[in-house]
Amino acid sequence: MRKILAIGAHPDDIELGCAGTLRRFQILQDAEIDIVYTLSPYHDVADIVVGRDKLIASTEASEKDFGFKFQYLESIKSIDGRPQLVNNNITVAEMDSFVYAKDYDLILTHSDGDYHNDHVLTSQIVTASARKSRAELWHWEQYPYCNTNTLFKPNLFVNIDPYMEFKLKTISNYAIGFDKQFTKRIMSQANVRGVQRQCNFAEAFEVRKRNI
Repeated sequence: MRKILAIGAHPDDIELGCAGTLRRFQILQDAEIDIVYTLSPYHDVADIVVGRDKLIASTEASEKDFGFKFQYLESIKSIDGRPQLVNNNITVAEMDSFVYAKDYDLILTHSDGDYHNDHVLTSQIVTASARKSRAELWHWEQYPYCNTNTLFKPNLFVNIDPYMEFKLKTISNYAIGFDKQFTKRIMSQANVRGVQRQCNFAEAFEVRKRNI
């Protein structure tokens, strides 16, 4: 996996879902990685709960950890002062500009069984866009939205023992990451998946498309 594209809904989703795996590919295979978010903190109506300035600062800190700038979908609407993601031919066409910008080996995104609507819409948009891509497509699980995800069937577990600290560092850039209980649960989830991988910590994925 030398060229990898990770696509999440909100800044912090990729950090929660697959930061350890991305770091593993980055370190061990010198992989070229791109991160795209469908909802941008730089949008005029960024998250009103966390606060636009704070979210931008958190995202920039995560960019510094990864060592590159993130990219963002622009074709979004605003409803009640918040960005609203819509799965239509416009957003799929814009997603095409990211998916086919390079000859990617791997595309990672949300599980379509997640119960957060933005995550589901992002997964659907990515799946529609990647239909003709030669890249493998992996879905990640994401705490806490994975707890009732009955559609997610993990069939790949990536050992992130050396990269768990990096994952936690990227999560801690965001306000939610400073909650010690939340961090403890993230580690517990990775530990459970580590048992299945026979290591201390792992990230789980459902491979939806594989090229052998």
